[in-house]
Amino acid sequence: MLAGAGPESPEVRLRAGPSLIRQTRMMRLRIAAWILVLTIVGTTGCGGGAADRDSTDTATVSQGLLGCKAYDGYTAAIAEATIDCIGTIGPNTFLVNALGLLVRDFSVCTLPGSVDSLLRVDRLLSLQLRPELALATVCIAQAWTTWMVTVVVPQRISVCPVWTKLSASGSPTPQNVAQNIQTLPPLPDSDPYREVPYGKEQFLYAVSLPSPPPLLQQCKTAQSCARACTGGFAGFFVGESGSNVIGDPYWWLDPSDYGSNSPYRASGYYHPMSYAPEDVPGAIYGDWARRGDACSWWNGMQHMAGTLLEDKLVSSDPSTWMSRCD
Repeated sequence: MLAGAGPESPEVRLRAGPSLIRQTRMMRLRIAAWILVLTIVGTTGCGGGAADRDSTDTATVSQGLLGCKAYDGYTAAIAEATIDCIGTIGPNTFLVNALGLLVRDFSVCTLPGSVDSLLRVDRLLSLQLRPELALATVCIAQAWTTWMVTVVVPQRISVCPVWTKLSASGSPTPQNVAQNIQTLPPLPDSDPYREVPYGKEQFLYAVSLPSPPPLLQQCKTAQSCARACTGGFAGFFVGESGSNVIGDPYWWLDPSDYGSNSPYRASGYYHPMSYAPEDVPGAIYGDWARRGDACSWWNGMQHMAGTLLEDKLVSSDPSTWMSRCD
């Protein structure tokens, strides 16, 4: 099921009357989605099964799906929010429902926090219903299913680590934002391939196994199981630091409400969303907390200055509220 083909409920209010530029962009993405579906081989969705991999190769499967690189920021944020909520993530954390959408399989958060992580998970999952994200269900729900088939089942993964957030680097401090401003190109910018450093807040986690893994489970250490157990969400697991693990979400998906002291409101700063990998139009949606921030968007010919505006898929349902760069 492709994004934009969600249930036709009268409660779901999709944005009507898009501009010609928006229509062109949606058509290009939908064509790419059909190409992707036609190139998926068998049930693996990646043209290669687990037998083709080394037992330690548990790289995120969605990176093998055509066109999914641009969704890494969203899937990384889902993984981060899930860990913030319940302290773990694994094959029993989510499931694909009858509509072909990935949904959470936990009902409450077990960890305290300044952000409603359960609501944040639901908001990120609502991206699967956004009509402009033509590959969202492929890169989120299909990637999860592919990971289950090609990694979880053959590697018999059933015990996943407990995650503890230790520290953060690259936080949106005034100093870090000021440094980032120096790397931002002036807008408008007609170069669709320009590489622009964008803000990321790296989190360092300690991981531990709650119980010894079963004999037949291929991953045996907390670190290797951390990589395997987050394999359904590309972009989150970026490496190891000693015995700890590093996660890597984008600034425009930061759920923190900074009020009038938001570092993102510094003069000259914008979220370079349209430059996000690996092709224009880049990232379109930001966290609800980022509404009002400056951003960049691709109008079909050049990167333009924009603002992250409120985007309520269902006005009465806060779990569908995000911000969108326009």
